[in-house]
Amino acid sequence: MLTANSVENLHIRYCKSILGARCSTQNDMVRTELGRIDMYHTMLVNVMKYWLKVITANLNRYISRAYYVLLQDVVKGARNWASLIQDILFTMTMSDVWHSQSVGNVKLVICIFRQRVRDINMQAVSSRLQETTRASLYLMFNPNLVFSEGLRNCPKRTV
Repeated sequence: MLTANSVENLHIRYCKSILGARCSTQNDMVRTELGRIDMYHTMLVNVMKYWLKVITANLNRYISRAYYVLLQDVVKGARNWASLIQDILFTMTMSDVWHSQSVGNVKLVICIFRQRVRDINMQAVSSRLQETTRASLYLMFNPNLVFSEGLRNCPKRTV
């Protein structure tokens, strides 16, 4: 069975092979060098995109009806998918979006959310790299921990 951990491991092995890095190379250094974030943070962005589709959908659709049932349960204190969305939004300091249950510009909200996820990821990576002695040489060459554009600048191949 394919799990989130196995997908993350495959992703990091692929990134290491692109760089020609050893298996023992610290994952955070590899991701920083290629401008990648871990799959968990990518998943958060995808979940947010889906939630925005749900709250902007026509109220007569089944997905909207089901969501509003979940929302009523959240008000009663239940833990469900909607409460997890609430936790994510509060963590990203976007509680106003949760309280209004609507957005004016979906693309702008996704853009802001994506940037906050990247910022939080960069802070966590920076903290982990500062704590380890294995990254001291890497930090000498990349002292500000600037995520390179890495794979984003690669030309897209068409088949």
